Amino acid sequence: MNSPLQLKEHRFTQFSVEAIATGLPGAGTQVTTQHSVGRSDTDKHSWRVILKATYGPSEQQKDCPYQGHTEMIGWFTVSDQWPEERAEELVSVNGASILYGAIREMLLTVTARSSHGPFMLPTMSFASAVKEAPEAPKKASPAKPAAKKETQVSKS
Repeated sequence: MNSPLQLKEHRFTQFSVEAIATGLPGAGTQVTTQHSVGRSDTDKHSWRVILKATYGPSEQQKDCPYQGHTEMIGWFTVSDQWPEERAEELVSVNGASILYGAIREMLLTVTARSSHGPFMLPTMSFASAVKEAPEAPKKASPAKPAAKKETQVSKS
């Protein structure tokens, strides 16, 4: 059975990673993410997710081997069988998770040939951002985000 959320296309709009000279392989990192969700004005089943991830050292994770910033945009469709009142939550949680996985894999691939070796971001959950965020408008243009969610995690 297919998921009610289908990824149609995704693209990197920004990608930067820098090795920190004093960083140690295997050391933790602080990750901050922010994502926005927008629904098409012309097709109620079409959605767009923009995910931004920033990673690097923090007060607790001073020996982080890399730092950088990545931004992705993904286009999704929601099945007409899925309840319309739950579509935004589905897109926000699962769409952001899909894009975050793509960022993790690209960063792992790029750093595999970098000075401190492979670097993998920690796994994240975007579920809590939906519950904590204020209620967002039910409809938004693809150019205007419906809601912004921000999460932060440290890998130790």
